[in-house]
Amino acid sequence: MENIENSFIKKNKEKLNIFGEFVSYLYVISVFLNSKLNMKIGYILLGLGILKLIFFKEDIKKIDKKVYGAFSILFLIGIITNLLVGRDSGINYFIRENSKFIYSSFLLLFLKDRTEKINLSIYLGLILLCIGVIFKNDWFLGNYTRQRGVLILGIIYIVINFLENFLKKEYKKLYSLPVIIFSCYTMVILNSRMAVLVIIGCVNLYCLFILFFRKEYKVSKVFIMLFLGVFLTFVSLPNSYKEHLKTSFYTKNNGSNEARIIMWKAGVNIFKNNPILGIGTAPKTAKKELVKYVENNMKDHWLANDFIKNQPYSRLHSMYIDFFVQNGIFGILYLLLLFGIIPIEFYKKRYETIATSAFFSILGFYIYGITWSIWSDYGIIQTAFQIILAIMLI
Repeated sequence: MENIENSFIKKNKEKLNIFGEFVSYLYVISVFLNSKLNMKIGYILLGLGILKLIFFKEDIKKIDKKVYGAFSILFLIGIITNLLVGRDSGINYFIRENSKFIYSSFLLLFLKDRTEKINLSIYLGLILLCIGVIFKNDWFLGNYTRQRGVLILGIIYIVINFLENFLKKEYKKLYSLPVIIFSCYTMVILNSRMAVLVIIGCVNLYCLFILFFRKEYKVSKVFIMLFLGVFLTFVSLPNSYKEHLKTSFYTKNNGSNEARIIMWKAGVNIFKNNPILGIGTAPKTAKKELVKYVENNMKDHWLANDFIKNQPYSRLHSMYIDFFVQNGIFGILYLLLLFGIIPIEFYKKRYETIATSAFFSILGFYIYGITWSIWSDYGIIQTAFQIILAIMLI
C-alpha cells in the first residue's frame, strides 16, 4: 500500500514538474513580448509554485534563502513605511512594484539543470522582440523605453554567454552569434545612448573579472577579445548614432540630460526633507514634490515651464534616487541587497557559465538604473531583472 502511495506521489510530482517547467519557459519568453501576457503567465507560475511547496515541502530548499529572504524583509518594511507615511495609494503601488520577486523565485523550483533550454528561451524571446521592434508592432512591450531596457539585459546575457563559451573552447555553443548581431542591430534602431554604454561597460567589467578572478586564461587572449569587441562595435555603428552617443556627456544644451539633473537635485532635496520614511511610493506624490522643488529653486530655468505646467515626470529618472525618495533611509537596504548579497551569491558560482552570464546582465540593470526609474516606472524591466537573477541562482 505504501509503495502504491509513493508511486502515485512520484507520478504527480513528475507531472507538476513537467507542466511547471513548460510554464517557466513561457514566463521567460513572455518578458520579451508583452507585459500583460507576462503577468498572466506569472499568475499560473505562482499557482504551480504554491502547489509544489504545499505538497512537496522539501523543495523549499531550492529557493535561495539569503536573496529571497532579503527581498521579503524589504517587502515587509516597505509596506509598513508606506502605511506610516500615509500617502494616498502608495501602498498599492509599492506592493505592485516590489512583489515581482515572488513570481520569479518559483523558477528555481522548476528549471534546475536546464541550462540549454533556458538559453534557448532567452534567444527566442530576443528574436521575437527584435522582430516586433523592426516591424513596429506595439504589442511587443509597447513603449520603446521598455523595449530597450529588456533588450539590454538580454543582449548582455547572450554576449557574456558567447564569450564564456569562446574562452572555454566550447565552440559548438557559439550558435548565438546571429542572435547577438540581430539584437544589436535592433538596439541601434531604438537609438538608445545608454544602451551602448551599458553593454560596453559590462563587457569591460567581464574582462576585468576574467583577469582577476579566473586566472587560468591568458591576459593576451582577454585583451585581444576586448579590443576586437570594442573595435567592431565602433566600426559597425552608423556615424549618426556615434554623434548621438556623444550627447550622453553633455550637461548643457541637451534637454534630456538637463531634465535628469534637475530631477536628481530634486530627489536629493526631497530625501533631505523626508530622511526617515521617505515620501511613499505613490507617483503623484513624487510629481507634487518635484514641481514644488522646481518652483522654489529653478523657476528661471528654461525647462521649468515643462516641469510646472505639463508635469510629465512621475518619477525621478534614477532607480537609486527613487529608492531613497520613496523609502527614506531604508533605501539603503536595496543597495545592500543589490551590491552585497547578490554579488556574494554570484561569487560562489563564479565558474559557472550561466551564472556568470546572468550576473553581468544584472550589472547591466544596475548601470541602466542610474539614469532610468526602471524599478518603479518600467515594471517589465524589473521583471526581466528578477528572471535573470533567478537564472543566476539556479
